[in-house]
Amino acid sequence: MEEQKKYKVIFQHGNGTETTLGYADKEDEGWLIISEHMNSLNYKNPYIRSWIVNGRKWFAVGSWVEFYILESEEFYEGVQTNTNSR
Repeated sequence: MEEQKKYKVIFQHGNGTETTLGYADKEDEGWLIISEHMNSLNYKNPYIRSWIVNGRKWFAVGSWVEFYILESEEFYEGVQTNTNSR
């Protein structure tokens, strides 16, 4: 049986629905999946901002309503739960 990847890479659309873009063994590989997705859309991000909430590392890349997410058990370790809304 194939070993499960550590990170799930997700794109959250402006309407809140989520699409899984892929899976990665390392955080850097997850970022490559995100970069490839932005390139496929011909999108050049003006900035990157990230934060961790409830086992998910969120990435804002210039849109107020669309986000990229890396989901991993690793992000639960030693992180306080943020109860503030985005």
